[in-house]
Amino acid sequence: MGASDSTTKSQVHIIGPLKLQNELIASFLTCKLGVECVYAQDIDEALMGMDKNNDRLHLILWDCQGTDPSTLCAEFCVESDSFLHQCCIAFFNVCPDRRVEKDSVNRNVRGIFYNDDPLKIFSKGVKIILSGEPWFSKETLAKSLVEHDGGASGLLGETRTVLTPREREILIGIVSGSTNKKIAEDLRISIHTVKTHIYRIYKKINVANRLQAVLWAVKNP
Repeated sequence: MGASDSTTKSQVHIIGPLKLQNELIASFLTCKLGVECVYAQDIDEALMGMDKNNDRLHLILWDCQGTDPSTLCAEFCVESDSFLHQCCIAFFNVCPDRRVEKDSVNRNVRGIFYNDDPLKIFSKGVKIILSGEPWFSKETLAKSLVEHDGGASGLLGETRTVLTPREREILIGIVSGSTNKKIAEDLRISIHTVKTHIYRIYKKINVANRLQAVLWAVKNP
């Protein structure tokens, strides 16, 4: 099976101090996904090696081995090179911690890979991110909508005046990765009703598809 168009037009940058490990990861992803994948020791080296004069998607996979992801988030936020903010950022070798995921979602990081994730999951997640979707647990994405600072509902903030309670429930279903059929079953309504609500949601938040709805929800907790 050939590589998808989204991966062949992408460039993946593995960043971290473990040269041998990360060069092997780069080689593995290149073979597995057919994507150009390169290694850099730090973000400055990665930015220097990027072709900034084309429409390529640049995915930065940042090695968190021995590093607090929040420190890397802060480094990303203060980075002076504006091109970095056009890149997708994901962290790997992260110690399992739901708080890290929630903080990363809020900082617009696109994915988290844990230090015990198998290569199969790692390559699958990278492929998903390259297709334009975030790679977090469904539970984290859903909770990022309904929890904030110890339990206050995020969706009761920005979206209170935008979406109805039923539309908020359906948006949470979309973010959780549920199909229209699953949403209908969970809410005990018809698929036709679900589709009608989704149409209204898209109109209200000015998006065209599920992916854009998920990204809007993540950016508007």
